[in-house]
Amino acid sequence: MASCLDIVVSTNEYRPCFAYGQKGLFHRWIIKHDVIYKDEYVKGLVEFENGHVAEISRESIQFCDNKFKEYNFKEREEK
Repeated sequence: MASCLDIVVSTNEYRPCFAYGQKGLFHRWIIKHDVIYKDEYVKGLVEFENGHVAEISRESIQFCDNKFKEYNFKEREEK
């Protein structure tokens, strides 16, 4: 069975996704190490529309087929 670490992205394009119900751009997988339980696990690095970047569990990431209109997110209006 292939794992997510076997996937190689050969371009600089980011992959559109949803994480926790919000639109985002997936950047890459990262391997985290738990020093207490001596275990490894995988997180995804996702950038949200507001510019916030978060480490998201792989179960919480849903990839999309489209490109969210070529990544052009509308500016949020400040009140």
